[in-house]
Amino acid sequence: MLTRFYQIRFEIDKMELVGFYNFHKYHPAIPRILFTHDNYIKDYTGNSDNKSDFYDKKVVFLVRDPRDVVVSDYFHWKYRSNPLKDDLRDIQVGPDGPPLFEFAMFRLPRIIDFLNAWSREIPNLPNILVVRYEDLMAKPADCLERILEFLGTPGEREEIDEAVRFAQFDNMKGLEARAAFGSNDRRITPGDPNNPQSFKVRRAKVGGYRDYFTEEEAAAIDDLVATLLAPEFGYEAVSAGLE
Repeated sequence: MLTRFYQIRFEIDKMELVGFYNFHKYHPAIPRILFTHDNYIKDYTGNSDNKSDFYDKKVVFLVRDPRDVVVSDYFHWKYRSNPLKDDLRDIQVGPDGPPLFEFAMFRLPRIIDFLNAWSREIPNLPNILVVRYEDLMAKPADCLERILEFLGTPGEREEIDEAVRFAQFDNMKGLEARAAFGSNDRRITPGDPNNPQSFKVRRAKVGGYRDYFTEEEAAAIDDLVATLLAPEFGYEAVSAGLE
């Protein structure tokens, strides 16, 4: 959505995803935006006990229900992962890897720890905007409008609506299948064009994790989230059946 908005607003005729500085080079009004999973920055800076690397930055923190994240992780690691990263992981996912539930019970506490670490640091981040994936799905135009205003590049509603239309699931799926953003950009290219599970644009379903587990397995996963996850993001209410 950000890519399409900046293409429209600043008349950029380039079919590529916005990155750290590429669109900023096209027009100085477009901010430099670093997309990160916050995996390795601390390894470079040594700031592993806090988020001080972000204290003086504007941060849009996109969160998602960790139960859906862990399923997404599984398919990403199995079909899309960079092989050079495999040795960095505590668990391998491949032809001989663990079944999904075993992977989820191993990986989910680590995802929850990540979210909890950010939750503790939010008071130290004066310029942070927390955006939930689920809210983006429910009200994409309203969320995009908030993000753009936060970034200092507000837009007209027509521009925002067009960006939302561009980013709809079916269009993104087609763009990925055609490698429209370039075959060298791993962000939106399938691991195997013949395997729908290897697409980045795979399902886009809120609560889709339940499709992959038995009732007993889903209950165990729900219990982990309800017990361990900080309440600030609102997912404990989902676990308790309150939303």
